[in-house]
Amino acid sequence: MMYRAGHYSKPYIPAEIPDLDNFPGTVVHSHVFRRPDRYAGKRVLIVGPRASSSDILLHVAPLAHSAGKCVNHVYKHTFNIQHPSMVFVGLNYPVVPFSFLRVQVRFVLSVLTGHMQLLSQEDMLADCRADELE
Repeated sequence: MMYRAGHYSKPYIPAEIPDLDNFPGTVVHSHVFRRPDRYAGKRVLIVGPRASSSDILLHVAPLAHSAGKCVNHVYKHTFNIQHPSMVFVGLNYPVVPFSFLRVQVRFVLSVLTGHMQLLSQEDMLADCRADELE
């Protein structure tokens, strides 16, 4: 599975999220977020690794009953560590020049075609932690 995001993309919420249809709360994309008061007194979980999710959390947290942020580990801003066949191209950067997207796609294709191997899950997690400390 490969997710691709860009400056001109439409908001997207994956339909494959288990039991999303049965979720009793509200699911919204950051694209439609306008006012934090809509979340006053509610339990809020924000899913996402970058600036928009952090910005929204800062606005919502003071008003919400509880608020948190969920980020899955992503190796080199591209491969989901727990599910390496899930790939995110251009998703985790605030500004993505198109030349970088080409390099990222070549990296993905090299891994998927077997010309390059990913590290073990343990080593990828350690590498991510080291990047976070920089």
